[in-house]
Amino acid sequence: MIKTRPRDYLTEGELLCQLAEESAELAQAALKERRALEDDNPTPVSYPDAHANLLEEVADVYVSLGELLSLADWETVAHTRAEKENRWIRRLEERESK
Repeated sequence: MIKTRPRDYLTEGELLCQLAEESAELAQAALKERRALEDDNPTPVSYPDAHANLLEEVADVYVSLGELLSLADWETVAHTRAEKENRWIRRLEERESK
């Protein structure tokens, strides 16, 4: 068997660990970009640099998910995403109407 993907080398457990690590880095990048965007808690990181780092971390999470999820999983994610997006919009609309 020719090994061409990370999942050919790593166990599902190790792939989940990688996803958790990359997800934590994504969370940190989002928080850093927020600090660069707003002036409440200054950071020496520029907004363009913080945004570039956020995109890199998104890519890392995406790669990790690509190794873990099947096509059926991605279809479930797409369906769930639509439901969650609609729920979020409803909540924002409810807040606006109060």
